[in-house]
Amino acid sequence: MEYTSVVTAFLRSEEFILLLRRSNEVGTYKGKWAAVSGFLEGDENPLERAKTEISEEIGLTQHDIAFVRRGEPLRVYDEQREIVWIIHPFLFDAIHSRIRIDWEHSEYKWVSQSDLETHETVPKLKEAFDRVRWDLKTTSPSLTRAFQLIEEIDRDRTNGASYLGRKAIAALQAVAQYSDARSSGDLFRDILHISLRLRAAQPSMATIWNHTGKLLNELEYAWQSKAITEFKELVQDLSEKAVLRSEIAEEQVSRNLSNILLKKRNILTHSYSGTVKKALQLCKDATPQIYVTESAPRFEGRMLVRDLKRLELSAHVVPDTTTHSFPVDFDVTVVGADSILTDGSVINKTGTRDIAQTAHQLGIPVYVGAETTKLNAMQFLGEPIRLTAIFDQTPSDYITSIVTEHGEMKPAEVKQQIKMLVRELYT
Repeated sequence: MEYTSVVTAFLRSEEFILLLRRSNEVGTYKGKWAAVSGFLEGDENPLERAKTEISEEIGLTQHDIAFVRRGEPLRVYDEQREIVWIIHPFLFDAIHSRIRIDWEHSEYKWVSQSDLETHETVPKLKEAFDRVRWDLKTTSPSLTRAFQLIEEIDRDRTNGASYLGRKAIAALQAVAQYSDARSSGDLFRDILHISLRLRAAQPSMATIWNHTGKLLNELEYAWQSKAITEFKELVQDLSEKAVLRSEIAEEQVSRNLSNILLKKRNILTHSYSGTVKKALQLCKDATPQIYVTESAPRFEGRMLVRDLKRLELSAHVVPDTTTHSFPVDFDVTVVGADSILTDGSVINKTGTRDIAQTAHQLGIPVYVGAETTKLNAMQFLGEPIRLTAIFDQTPSDYITSIVTEHGEMKPAEVKQQIKMLVRELYT
């Protein structure tokens, strides 16, 4: 995969923006409409590069333009070229609309902002414009409830990825419920604003990125054709459906996992996964012996054993040193996951890697239960993985298979699944 950083500069004149048709002389996207753009090299300052490209491509000097704002970078996957474009978007006001195009473009036009989507553009041009179309730095008091939920997600070190993903959806529902937006466009702006804040709160939580990305993708064009009341109803409806899909998927993962565990006698697990707990509950009639590591420092394993015993399952706490030398002849190891990376490796509670490595060395299968919303699209798009002290990364070599709502998936199959997922996301 190739990762290439570029700037995209939008020029605004009154309520119109400048579109440029790429000529047959350029290397990519011939004939497609675009904004002013150019490659970033090394540690080059993106804003200065944007100004340089404006001068070179349309002949406007720094005296002819006024900087308005820069947007948060977005990552765009071109599946045909196997390139991820890392786009740094900027917005400038043009003092006048008289421009001179260079060889990179065959024609230009000034179009209304709402007409952008009617043109055949380079990939995700509208998404790039959305990052600068509105001022996403200002905050309305009407979004207080959404920000409260973001703070709760940011501080949460107890609940798993599935729960936090659904809580992110609740934050977007709160936007639709409480926002003082007077138009569908302003409401979409607020939803985009909160989505970006949610992603920043838990940057390695794939479920948050995927749930917000899918909802934004479904809303991206609807806001331009619906009245505010109708658009709010759509947000609520899509949010409720997203929560229901998530709950159904989590339940199905547990059922698929239980089909594997039913014939196992001695089962080892780590930390506290609600998905694994449900799978074990479904195996109750098979009377397995379940062993759970303590999972310091928060000792989630002890909590899981307590809850399993309440379900009348035979569960035992084992010390964390079990991760290096199994005291019991286990038939299987099963864990949950916070995130599944492109190479099939797994992000989960610290200690997972050691358990999986020991099991692998002893020939004991290792199963990971995870919905497909835990596939890490942002890591595939080149976002760096930032692990806190309570998480580790388990190599795919130690994993037998990943059990999703659709069945078993081998680690080598993850990349293709993520590619399919990215098509459905507003990145």
